Amino acid sequence: MSRMFSWLGNLIAYAVIAVILLAVLRPDLVEIPSLWSMLGEPESEAEETTGMIVVEDATSEDEDTESTSSASSDTPQYHTAVRLSSPEVAQRIGMQTATAERRTLVERVEGNAETEYDGHRYAEIVPRVACVVREVLADHGTKCQPGDRLAVVDSAEVGTAKANYLSARAMAELAEATLERTITLSASDALPKARELEARATLNTARADLLGATQRLRNFGFTEADLDQIAATNDTSSLLDVIAPIEGTIVDVHAVIGEALEPRTVMFLLTDLSTLWAWIDVPEAEYSLVSRGQSVTFDTKVGSESPSEGIVEWVDTSIDPVTRTVRVLAELENPEGRLRAKQFGWGSIAVAKPRESVVIPREAVQVVAPGTTVVFLDHADGSFLPRQVEIRSIREPGMVEVVQGLQPGETVVTTGAFFLMSELRREEMAGD
Repeated sequence: MSRMFSWLGNLIAYAVIAVILLAVLRPDLVEIPSLWSMLGEPESEAEETTGMIVVEDATSEDEDTESTSSASSDTPQYHTAVRLSSPEVAQRIGMQTATAERRTLVERVEGNAETEYDGHRYAEIVPRVACVVREVLADHGTKCQPGDRLAVVDSAEVGTAKANYLSARAMAELAEATLERTITLSASDALPKARELEARATLNTARADLLGATQRLRNFGFTEADLDQIAATNDTSSLLDVIAPIEGTIVDVHAVIGEALEPRTVMFLLTDLSTLWAWIDVPEAEYSLVSRGQSVTFDTKVGSESPSEGIVEWVDTSIDPVTRTVRVLAELENPEGRLRAKQFGWGSIAVAKPRESVVIPREAVQVVAPGTTVVFLDHADGSFLPRQVEIRSIREPGMVEVVQGLQPGETVVTTGAFFLMSELRREEMAGD
C-alpha cells in the first residue's frame, strides 16, 4: 500500500512539471493569469475588461516615434506600446505619473559627525602663580577682547617679584653711575685701570639681575608699560590681573572669590564661537576621495534650520580599528551661534564638482533583465511606450539618476509601471 501512495505522489509531481513546461513552451495552450486576475478581480469582471489593455506596434505612431527620437540614438528602444482603452482603466490600476526633472547633483561622502570648539580659537585661562582669588570680573557669556580683565588674584610671589625688580633696577642704575665716575677718574690717573674693570663687571652683574627680575614679571603677564608704571610708583602690590589672551566669549567659569588656586588651575574657558570644528567619521572605502579644502555641510537633523557650511581642514592618518572609519576635521562657520559643542549630526563632504542630471522616482524604473531597465513614457492618447534607460543610484531617498535614455520634461509612469511591464512581458511570452 505504501508503494502505491509513493507511486501516486511521483505521478502527480511529474504531471505538475509537465504543465509548467507546457505553459512556458506553448503558452497558447495554457491559460496565463491576466492583469485583472493579479488584481484580484472576479472572473466575470475580467471578461468584461477584455480589450481594455492592448499591446501594439508603436512604430507607426507619430507621437511614439517623435518621443523615441528624443532619446539618445545609442540607447536601444522598444517598438511596442501598451494602450489603455479609457481613463477609467488607469484609475482602476491606480496609475500615477511623474515628470523627469533636471537637477544639479554633487557626489558626496557622508558620515556621523560631532562638533567641538575650534582649537585654534580656544583658551584655558590659568593664574600662572599660586594665589587667592580676590575679584571675579567675568561671567558666562561675557564677550572679551584681548587684554580685558577677567579676575584679580592676590599672590605673595607677585609682590616679591616686584620688589626684586625695583631693587635690581636701582642696583643697575647705581652700577652705571659708578662706572661713569670710575672712567673719568681713571682717565686722569686718579684711580688705577683695575678699578674700571671692577666697575664694568659690577654693572654687568647688575644688568643680569635686572634682566632676570624683568623676565619674572613678564612671565606673570606684565607688559613694558606695566614695568615702567611699577618703577615710577614703586609698586610692590601683590595683586595680579588675570586678562583675556584672545577675542571670544566666556563659556565656562571656575573662579570663586576667596578660593586658593595653583598655577595650573583653570579659572575660565574662553573661545571664539564664530567657527566650530566638526569631526566626521568617513567610511574606510571612501576616505581616499576626501582632501583638504573640499566643502562640507553639517546637519543636526533637528528642526528646520539649514545645514552649516565649512571646509575640510584635515584627514586623519589612521583608521579606527572598531568602526573602520577615518576621522575628517572640518571648520564650520557659525556666525549666528546656532551650533553648540558636543552636538551630534550628519556630515556631508562634496568630493566632486556639481553636474547637471535627469532625476526620476525609483518606482518608475522596471528591470527587464540584469543590467537592463526600462521606463514607460505616458502619451496623451492613452498609450505607454517602454524605453530602455541607464540609471545610477543617488543619495536622495526614492530617486534615481537617469544617465542615458530620457530627457528633462518627459512624463513617466510611476505607480502602475509594474502592471504595464507585466502585460508587455505576457504578450512577449505569448508571441514566443
